[in-house]
Amino acid sequence: MWQTKASRPQFLPSWCIVIIRKKSQKCSLDMDNLNPKIIKLQYAVRGPLVIRAGAIAKELASGTSKPFKQVILANLGDAQAMRQPPLTFIRQVVACASYPKLLESNLMPEDVKQRAKDIIKSCA
Repeated sequence: MWQTKASRPQFLPSWCIVIIRKKSQKCSLDMDNLNPKIIKLQYAVRGPLVIRAGAIAKELASGTSKPFKQVILANLGDAQAMRQPPLTFIRQVVACASYPKLLESNLMPEDVKQRAKDIIKSCA
């Protein structure tokens, strides 16, 4: 069932679609109907892609000419390694919602505290 914007909790952004499943409804996905390739999927930190990227990085360091100047290891999921700033606001809200005593401290900004209070209130 899709919630309308009017019934959406205020802490969710307007573009967020909320799906509510009734307890009587069966899950859409389970191990019986999930694509077997997804079940067999592996996350290889040292797979062939990373090994080749390392080799190319060594070639660049030794002066080999390439149509690019650096190798970006985008497969690691390490956003901070790619110079993206940490998602501080979201992490602070989750921390406060998970450990409400933080709401009493001066460690968190007021907008974070208010968002966490809204989340906690909607869960009660």
